[in-house]
Amino acid sequence: MHRQPHYVVTDGVHTVQETLLRGLDVRLGVQSTKVTPTPNGVELSYRKADSEAREITELFDLVVLAVSPDVVAHIFEPLSTTLSDVPTTTVKTVAHTDFANLPQVGTGVKPGVRVSSKAGTPQHIFLRSNASTTESVHVQPNSVLVTTNPLTPIDETKVIQAGGSSIAFFDKEGRRADSKAINWRSGDNGVYLAGGWCWDGMVLLEGCIVSAMRVAADLGVEVPWER
Repeated sequence: MHRQPHYVVTDGVHTVQETLLRGLDVRLGVQSTKVTPTPNGVELSYRKADSEAREITELFDLVVLAVSPDVVAHIFEPLSTTLSDVPTTTVKTVAHTDFANLPQVGTGVKPGVRVSSKAGTPQHIFLRSNASTTESVHVQPNSVLVTTNPLTPIDETKVIQAGGSSIAFFDKEGRRADSKAINWRSGDNGVYLAGGWCWDGMVLLEGCIVSAMRVAADLGVEVPWER
């Protein structure tokens, strides 16, 4: 919020992740396939990437689904019809060293030249748009570019890592679909939702934080930055 107390992260999002995940059992390479409330708790079914599609089911007291609405619709039957109407799109992000399409006039940004990482040093973020998409290019201090929604091809030989994720966006139809979820509330039957799309504001990072704080408050869990 503008002019409200806030934190500034100066050495990477990983420091926030390390703080928030401290003491948690983190399992990577896992695909959740089904969430089923039962009288004894919530069953979570999943597959490990290296288990040849063998499905495993575990029982938990509570489950928090911090995923996009299309994933919730696929694995959580009570909201399958409602959330299948929420529009989503796939966002592609690429870490690379292809400077060919990057404007360089007056920026001091050049291939192989490290950008200063000293506190207070400006970071360069370039935006380009066409009729339907906006591309952002964030120049990292180690001379790596992180491009989201590439508008022009990136040299494959210069790609370090690429990935995609689903995000929700709301038009009038999407808001109407979202309102149909009134018969189910986050926390019913031990299942909670968190994410930028499941709050009463724009689909932004703030929504992820606020919705997660609401889950914590409902469970009586202390939020570190509210101490």
